[in-house]
Amino acid sequence: MTCAELEPLICLADQISALAMIARDLAERLNDAAGACIDKAMAAAKARKAAA
Repeated sequence: MTCAELEPLICLADQISALAMIARDLAERLNDAAGACIDKAMAAAKARKAAA
């Protein structure tokens, strides 16, 4: 392949890499949010159990 033929592929690879980093960041945020949700649910269940 010539350099001219490789340039669009390099650009595409850069875009895919950027999208992968965004997906990773979103997954980390989702994981943090899920953890917070679980913690909140566990605290609520503990409070109900203590009140009973």
